[in-house]
Amino acid sequence: MKRILLSALWGIVCVLFCNGCSGSGNSNGNDGSGSTKVKKPLNITVFIDLSDRIEKNTHHVSSETKDLEIFKHLTASFKEKAVSEKIVPCEDRMEVFFYPVPNASEIINLSKGLIIDLAKVNIKKKKEVLNQLDVKWDSALSQIYAQAKAEKKYHGADIYGFVGKKINSQCVLPNYRNVLIILSDGYPYDVKSANSYGNNEFSYVTPKLLRQYPNAKLKPLKVDLSNLEILLLEVDEANKGDYYKLQTIWADWLNGMNVKRFEMAETDLPNQTQKVIDAFLKQ
Repeated sequence: MKRILLSALWGIVCVLFCNGCSGSGNSNGNDGSGSTKVKKPLNITVFIDLSDRIEKNTHHVSSETKDLEIFKHLTASFKEKAVSEKIVPCEDRMEVFFYPVPNASEIINLSKGLIIDLAKVNIKKKKEVLNQLDVKWDSALSQIYAQAKAEKKYHGADIYGFVGKKINSQCVLPNYRNVLIILSDGYPYDVKSANSYGNNEFSYVTPKLLRQYPNAKLKPLKVDLSNLEILLLEVDEANKGDYYKLQTIWADWLNGMNVKRFEMAETDLPNQTQKVIDAFLKQ
């Protein structure tokens, strides 16, 4: 009888011990397999296409207004995430890029302030930096767009060159979740870097090119984007049907470089674009 009781007690102990070691209800994100999932800090980089697209109006809203509303939403989301993580341990970062670099020195100087890296901010100053974030960024970006429109020196945006030369060094960090958001009409073009290579391969795409070459594609680059997610926003087709052509061109090009994830969205009212951003950034 004693032996039976001892065996029963031992069985109960074993069950309790195993349950205590399982991942069920583990606040650290244990998935039950013994491994613990740890969320990586977020590294958001935003590439702004400062070409003549910023002069356009779609849905009775200017591209400039849409871009600025996107940034307001990004800074608000950045702050909200930091607060939800108790601010101090948060190491998220966000930065803005142009390529090629604008000639206007004022734009260059303003863009220097468009970077926030909470991993490098003194713990005591983190809250102060976050409180100033939205006002500081909105002011600098508004001035940048105003300056670009005043000068009207639109050469285009060399997205192709940026991907080939800069993307990994400027948009990808180890041990981060790396997200690149591109604000562009979807037609990558820079007058100084527009090259054709035969076999329907180009370093740029324009509405005229798509009419002449329905099977046009961006020439593949030897770049590894396996640690980068890309969200292309504000795509604005110049000709009916271009959106789907651009979607194929971008997807084929980026998938050829092993991009971790790619999504593309057409230009829309700011509140709709915000939904796209939230869905993409949700982890």
